[in-house]
Amino acid sequence: MTSTPEVQSVVDPQPPAATAPDKGSKLAVIGAGAVGSACVYASMIKGVAREYALYDIAETKVKAEALDIAQGSQFAPVATVEGSSDMAVIKDADVVVITAGAKQKPGQSRLDLAGATINIMKDVIPKAVEQAPNAVFLMVANPVDVVTYAGLKISGMSPNQFFGSGTVLDSSRLRYLIAQHCGVSAQTVHAYIAGEHGDSEIPLWSSATIGAVPLLQW
Repeated sequence: MTSTPEVQSVVDPQPPAATAPDKGSKLAVIGAGAVGSACVYASMIKGVAREYALYDIAETKVKAEALDIAQGSQFAPVATVEGSSDMAVIKDADVVVITAGAKQKPGQSRLDLAGATINIMKDVIPKAVEQAPNAVFLMVANPVDVVTYAGLKISGMSPNQFFGSGTVLDSSRLRYLIAQHCGVSAQTVHAYIAGEHGDSEIPLWSSATIGAVPLLQW
């Protein structure tokens, strides 16, 4: 006589605990001037974040700039754009770009400009760090190298959280000029500017290429 195999009951495992939905990345820009507004708009077109925050002390201007960008959001990946004169607008940002700074006056030295911009940073950076302590900060305000170093010290952050744009713009300009001179597209030119973003910077001609061809052999 064969025995009936024992039937084992299977207990459904407990469903996993609910986790908070990913809020998406947030990019904040301090300074609603031409550079700051362009930064937000260009980033939105490329879809680098799901939330954009624009801060400036000029409340009417910053809200107008943010609204102008937001009204073009239908032509870009889904995102929100908010502008405010309250630093709380950048709260919990993943990346903070600082474009605010003093404008260089005719005859004013870069050292004088640095002093004026650093004074602004002494007020702006501690407030920004308080709102977004885990963010990566990118300094764009000029003179960018000196101000970036001062900003790092003011922030009290580790060096891997605080960067400057350096000579990225200068290298882009160099590539464009080489492309125009040689009659090629800028995308095929590889060339770099090294040193300070200023009068002491130098082009690295020996490493410049068009495609795979060294520029000096073009």
